[in-house]
Amino acid sequence: MLVAGIPPQPADKIERVASSTDYISIQVPLVTDDGGVIIDAYQVQMDDGLQGSFFTYYEGVERDLMVGEGFVKSGRTYRFRYRVLNAKGWSDYSEQTRILAADVPSKPRTAPFLVSVDSTQITIGITPCGDPNGSPISEYVVYSQETVDGTPTEIATLLPGDTFEV
Repeated sequence: MLVAGIPPQPADKIERVASSTDYISIQVPLVTDDGGVIIDAYQVQMDDGLQGSFFTYYEGVERDLMVGEGFVKSGRTYRFRYRVLNAKGWSDYSEQTRILAADVPSKPRTAPFLVSVDSTQITIGITPCGDPNGSPISEYVVYSQETVDGTPTEIATLLPGDTFEV
């Protein structure tokens, strides 16, 4: 005989579907361990992106959610968690998921340019992009067009200020 109870803590974390500088799209995992009674609702909580207190963002049956204007600020890392409700009560909260409100950087304003050349080194300059879209630039990747099949080949990954010698 199965005795119904409060659902256990959800095993899976909220998943990031997409994010940009002004929205975060998430998916709440389907909970199958319902404590023996059908799941009536999901409750999603988030913080303010500054590691503050959690607040309830959504409560209902939808699992695909878009957190948008008024809730998301570019460059902040938001924490999400959820719990489920059945006729017996609420489960404990899931583990937290952290999601950065950022997008890929904008295209650089200019192409890389030649700074200097000598017998052992070529120095190129890179103009920073106009908008890093919520997250500092962490690296640049240098590609070579000189390949057998015409496909660009990555030849270096550089941090800002790094030197690469050929």
